[in-house]
Amino acid sequence: RTWNPLCPLSRLSRLVESVEGALFLVSVLVNCSGYFGPSYYQHTLINCKMSNLLAQLSLLTKSDKFRAYLEAKRWKPWDVRLGVHYYELIMEQLMAIVPISVLLIGAMLIFFGRGVSNPPEMLFGLSAAIFGLTLFVDSLRVCIMPMSDQLGVELPKVLTLPWILAVAFVLGVLVTYAEPAIASLTPLAKLVDPEKAPYLYSALLENRESTVLMVGVGVGFAAMLGTMRFVKGWPMLPIIVATLIPAVLAAMYMWWGDPNLRPLLGLAWDCGAVTTGPVTVPVLIALGIGVMKTVNEQKAEGGKAATKSDNALEGFGIVTLASLLPVLMVQLFGIYLTFAYSIDDIMDMVPPPTTVVSIFDTSPVKELVNALRAVLPLFFVLILLVKFVLKSDLPAFTFYLKEEPAAPKAGAGAAPAPRSDGRNFEGLDLTVFDEGAGEGGKPKGASSDIESEAATEAGGAAAARPPAEEVHKPEWSPQTTMILGLAEAISGMTLFNLGLGFGFSSIGDQVGQLLPAAFLATADEPGSPYYSYGIGVFIALGVLFLLGFLATRAEPALNVLGAIVEDLSKGSFSKNMLVYAVCAGVSMGMAVGVTKILFGAPLIWFILIKYSIALALSYYSTEDFICIAWDSAGVTTGPVTVPFVLATGVGCSKAVLAPEGFGILTCASVWPICSVLSMDLIRRFVLKKPPGAPPSDRVTAT
Repeated sequence: RTWNPLCPLSRLSRLVESVEGALFLVSVLVNCSGYFGPSYYQHTLINCKMSNLLAQLSLLTKSDKFRAYLEAKRWKPWDVRLGVHYYELIMEQLMAIVPISVLLIGAMLIFFGRGVSNPPEMLFGLSAAIFGLTLFVDSLRVCIMPMSDQLGVELPKVLTLPWILAVAFVLGVLVTYAEPAIASLTPLAKLVDPEKAPYLYSALLENRESTVLMVGVGVGFAAMLGTMRFVKGWPMLPIIVATLIPAVLAAMYMWWGDPNLRPLLGLAWDCGAVTTGPVTVPVLIALGIGVMKTVNEQKAEGGKAATKSDNALEGFGIVTLASLLPVLMVQLFGIYLTFAYSIDDIMDMVPPPTTVVSIFDTSPVKELVNALRAVLPLFFVLILLVKFVLKSDLPAFTFYLKEEPAAPKAGAGAAPAPRSDGRNFEGLDLTVFDEGAGEGGKPKGASSDIESEAATEAGGAAAARPPAEEVHKPEWSPQTTMILGLAEAISGMTLFNLGLGFGFSSIGDQVGQLLPAAFLATADEPGSPYYSYGIGVFIALGVLFLLGFLATRAEPALNVLGAIVEDLSKGSFSKNMLVYAVCAGVSMGMAVGVTKILFGAPLIWFILIKYSIALALSYYSTEDFICIAWDSAGVTTGPVTVPFVLATGVGCSKAVLAPEGFGILTCASVWPICSVLSMDLIRRFVLKKPPGAPPSDRVTAT
């Protein structure tokens, strides 16, 4: 390409044409992610000013100074807690969205000399996504979780187990519609070519609602099975095997039995990643664990033995089920489409091009309508269940939080410090109700309230806090607070939907179309390929590798999981071991997954080989780490990662003229399972602790 030789960007582009330059850029990006720490590069081209800048930016994530500022302004204690809560939520979304955006935009600038097509629109989209997720996640705490917890505790008192399972199924379907990530499928539907992938086009556009319903049905079955597992104490590995076998058989039929279904295979397995977000997991966990606790109490009162288990992680497993069963349901739906419609029927249903646009297809009306359809059904069904099934009063909704007592610094053998905002493992409650584990039937080191206390990062701030205070009684009535919480949820979902269209999808699509031009001649890039084949492939795979690393490292749920595992293993499996094992797994998965799009690698072999490895490693692992490893794959695909990855994959498919761009999330979801289980096996080998070691040598509750 012809660039101004005096342009610094041009000089940098010549630098990265060498392997040393590419490796240097990778090291810079990894340094910015906090992997090695600023001091590692003090003697490289990143000078002390860069290190100081990173150190100053890292202070933005600390809420202590913001708390002190509010207290200096003489804010009331309850207002300070609420202000800090919103500050932490905003910082959490910033730390998830900004690094990924900087990586993708930086890759466009450095490697291709391109900026985003519409910077103001992109900035608006990312800002809308940040504030939208903040509002939506907070609305879960205010309205959704109190009713879910109440249902989990009181449903067994008024309904038998079969009816409880029916309620779990209905809630599983409804929470799927409320997941923010599920909306990321909408802007991708119009990017599918019906001539190349007719059944994928039909599933995403003509039958989109049916496809989402099938995903919801899968989550509903996962809710039923997960609740039964909580109550009965079933082991996890047989359930995983029983779920995987039909899913793999359906995948084999779609690949070899009917080649027309091959483009739909990636979508089906990617759907498992969009279901384990901030709505599905906490609601189903609260319901399942609440039912388990109440049933055990009823058994104890009746003189029967309660469900007991030495496993300290009974709450785990629902993420795995909610990831696998939707895959099976979407595959079965795809097979059904081949019997219901021929390819000619689908082509006849393709609407002709038109310039007339309905008001419901324009922003922000479109996003508002989708938000209403996602939030209202779940909200009103929860109210109906509380009022007419439980025949109970609604919980006391409030925006305010209780002050938590001071907690010791987390570490090996110490419980992680609770969050001040009352939120937990991205909504996932890690509370374990193990009869006899602690006083009052509660586990030692675990919280006693499902929704309002949970573990957070090890090494968190342990500054002294004032004694615990009662929550401030607001002037609003619970009914008014409920309405405001509903408005907060709808507003948050609307903003997030705007962010999907104007931010996530736009950036991902642009980067996806540029990456293949690094080593291939593409129709949209006259100057391509920009680099030699080897260097270009390295750049394309390296960007996806770093995207996986940054997206995973920014997930707060992963830090929480790492702290929990470190505590339960008494320090033998440290937090960093788990965090970086998962990060490495997701990164490798994304780099490998994109080869399916760029080079046409068969997805079916990725599925067969990787899940075979995961099952083999699970056979030699313990129940504890089976639950941890298989659930760790689900917590890494949040509402931020999924849209970026899906849009990037579809963009790559457009550049190389592939039929579709799905499958990256499929690979990114299974590699962490293998990496965590491998790390556990290596740890046990080093410590010489076989699977049959005494319970005191295994990962159990302290």
